[in-house]
Amino acid sequence: MMSSHSSVHAWTRVFFITVFSAIFSLGAYAQNDEKAVEYFNLAVDAFQNNDFEKAIGLYSKAIKEKPDYTNAYYNRANAKLNLKRYEEAINDFDKTLKYDKTFKKAHLYKGYSLMRLKLYETAIFSFTEALKLDSDYAQAYMNRGSCLIRLKEYDAAIKDLEKTLKLDPKSTNAMYNLGLCYEKKKDYERAALIYADALKVKPGDKKLYMQRGKAYLKSELFTEAIQDFSNALRQDPSMAEAYYYRAYCKMKMEDTRAAMMDFSMALEVKPDYTAARKNRAICYLNEKLYAEALQDYSTLAEYDPSNPKNHYSIGVAYLNMENPSEALESFNQAIKLDPKFAEAYYNRANVHVQLEKEEAACKDMRKAAKLKLPQAVANLDKVCI
Repeated sequence: MMSSHSSVHAWTRVFFITVFSAIFSLGAYAQNDEKAVEYFNLAVDAFQNNDFEKAIGLYSKAIKEKPDYTNAYYNRANAKLNLKRYEEAINDFDKTLKYDKTFKKAHLYKGYSLMRLKLYETAIFSFTEALKLDSDYAQAYMNRGSCLIRLKEYDAAIKDLEKTLKLDPKSTNAMYNLGLCYEKKKDYERAALIYADALKVKPGDKKLYMQRGKAYLKSELFTEAIQDFSNALRQDPSMAEAYYYRAYCKMKMEDTRAAMMDFSMALEVKPDYTAARKNRAICYLNEKLYAEALQDYSTLAEYDPSNPKNHYSIGVAYLNMENPSEALESFNQAIKLDPKFAEAYYNRANVHVQLEKEEAACKDMRKAAKLKLPQAVANLDKVCI
């Protein structure tokens, strides 16, 4: 029987600067157009009360009275940003920059809007324009670095994030992203040190504990990783992912029973957590709890009936439960979904041996050997006598 392999579910998050900055100057352009300023000030009040739709309408009235009202375009863009209407926000930021090319925040938030639309290269251009106007603009370095991470340009991202930290040494978001860059470069030790620095600034932060725990896990420092995931759970006992990763560490340390408990906790919090259910099923197999493994694999097959591995795993459970007829049906389904599934042919051959179907067993073992499965090649002569 082929042994099942555990899987670690990857999860990362890149932090962006997301503070939207409207201009709340009540005296703007009062000397030119009192009506426009009246609408502008009413819009500011609506914005401050989080009534962004009303603010947009009032800014539009101000712009109608004064078509070159730069601050009204900028503020209307920020209101649209808050409503996630990114394309419209970009248009207003462009209008802002048409009347004032030196408006650095317009470049910054235009870049942010582009970033939210996943137009990272174009966003980088906007952040760079902001930096031309202010070479010490920490937010622009931070967001440009975040875009570079998305583009997998980690060395360039590191330079921007280090510059951010030079300007703002306590930016835990910049530290988080910098640590992430080093993780991507597989320098897990350095990443863990950066997350440790961030935790000095922001003690008890569950996201930082989680990310440092993952860095430790990738370094195979399982005891340290477990401690960090436990710290995260002390901050938030409902973190399914923390239970999952702690369980995975315990699994790697061959503490199977403890791993099962944590996978079960993850599933209690998040019943559709397929990676947790898959790995719990593997634990059940390793502990020879075949009925429990069968239940988990059957649930996985319900979630994803077109995945041949789910049906194969059900067959493995039935095979261990000495139920060859049910195992045969499951291996048949796995092979139907993936005609090149070598392990399914190999185990179906084992079922045929149990059912004393020598010709069918030989045929399946030959197929598995042809697909270059080592154990099939090794056992071919024993089955095909």
